[in-house]
Amino acid sequence: MSSGRIKGAKQATKLLKNADRVSNFCNDVVGDICGIISGAVGAAIVFRLLTSNPDLEKALLSAAIAGFISSVTVGGKAIGKNIALKKSKDIVLKTGYAIYLLSFISRLKRKNNKNY
Repeated sequence: MSSGRIKGAKQATKLLKNADRVSNFCNDVVGDICGIISGAVGAAIVFRLLTSNPDLEKALLSAAIAGFISSVTVGGKAIGKNIALKKSKDIVLKTGYAIYLLSFISRLKRKNNKNY
C-alpha cells in the first residue's frame, strides 16, 4: 500500500512496526480514560437516584450500578476485540490515515505561521 501511494499507508506501516508500543499506549490510555469516565458516570447515576429516592439503600444501589457498568465494559471490550480481529487491516489503515491528516494539518499551520 505504501508503494501504491495510499495516503496514510506509511503511517500505518510505522504503527505496525511499533505494534508493541502502540498497543501498550492505547490499552493504557483508553483503559484509564474509560475507567475514569465510567466511574464518574456511575457516581452521577447513584447520586441522581439517591436525590430523587432517598429511601434507597446506598450501598446496594452503588454495588448494582458498579456491577452493571462493569458488565457493559467487559462485554464492550469483548465485542471490540472481535471486531478488531476481523477488521485489523482496515483499522490500522484508517488510523494511519488519521495520523496522516493530523500531520498534514499541523504542517499547513506551521507553514501559514511562518508567512506572517
